[in-house]
Amino acid sequence: YQIFPNNNNFIGIYNPESIDLVRRSKISHLIIKKSPSEKNNLSFKGLEFLKENNSWILYKVISEQ
Repeated sequence: YQIFPNNNNFIGIYNPESIDLVRRSKISHLIIKKSPSEKNNLSFKGLEFLKENNSWILYKVISEQ
């Protein structure tokens, strides 16, 4: 719930402010389900877009700089 605190039709909405928690938890990648109301290839703080398909987007967690 700290990474996806809100939802849209039971699909968690990523909280970009949770990037420190993601890094502390040693999570290296996030797969985020596309929401029909969101545009594709969303850019998020601390995440690098890698790949997508019709349903999912794969991001790599960028280490602190």
